Amino acid sequence: MNYSRYSTVILLLLFCALFGCSTDKPAAFSYAYEIDKYYGDPADPKNYRSTSYYSTDDMLLRTAGSEIGCTDFIYDDSGKLMEKQWSRNCTHVNRREFMIYDDSGNLLGSYPTRDSLVNLDTVSYEQVFFYDEANRLVQERIQKFTNSDGEKLETWRHYKYDGEKVKEEVTTFNGNTIWNGVYVYNAEGKLSAIHRTRASLTEDEFFIYDAGGKLLEKRISSTENPVRPETSFSADNNRRVYEYESDNFLGREIIYNHKNKRELVINYIKTNKRS
Repeated sequence: MNYSRYSTVILLLLFCALFGCSTDKPAAFSYAYEIDKYYGDPADPKNYRSTSYYSTDDMLLRTAGSEIGCTDFIYDDSGKLMEKQWSRNCTHVNRREFMIYDDSGNLLGSYPTRDSLVNLDTVSYEQVFFYDEANRLVQERIQKFTNSDGEKLETWRHYKYDGEKVKEEVTTFNGNTIWNGVYVYNAEGKLSAIHRTRASLTEDEFFIYDAGGKLLEKRISSTENPVRPETSFSADNNRRVYEYESDNFLGREIIYNHKNKRELVINYIKTNKRS
């Protein structure tokens, strides 16, 4: 791992913790362009949700918004994400999350902390990603929570491959299988469907692309939680349509419910940084 640039970042953070560093304005750090996110008409300021800042090579550098706070993304010289730093308003770091990798560069998990200085060689962390000898992801934890009785619950996905493409998946909940999935690809090799089954229950995801390979639509349909007449929106039965600008930038995401009624329009406004 290349620690030269990373060590400098840690020293800078310690300096900021002791003496204070203000980075509340985008001009305080280098970025190439920003993307504003709106739930609805961008002309109405009340619909604003957050802003994401990117580098010239499209790496996410920062996300900021009143509801989500401010998260900075720190990379090493090779462009690998090393750390996430969270603060309320992009001023003083309150929480940090270090990414943990194996010798092959595979992400294993992360280590959250409030400490200013951390020795990554000695910390304990939960491994939530596992790989085979070909560095293919074969197991990952997709959910962890504690219920009202204090019981810790986890959902994992296990993958089988055909070459470099996933062909099957098994989803387990606290060790019990809840879905068996099969992956389907189109003639261009892009994922077109995932069919999951459990006894008589089904869950299907479908993906539609344009001629250039951009995702145009994603749809999910499931019989696990039946849609009732009073249901307004079902997380297991809906579709998302993606619209792009002339430069292939994603400009709009439209969410439809199970009745094909438009539920939400998410608009993305891209602005280059002024020199």
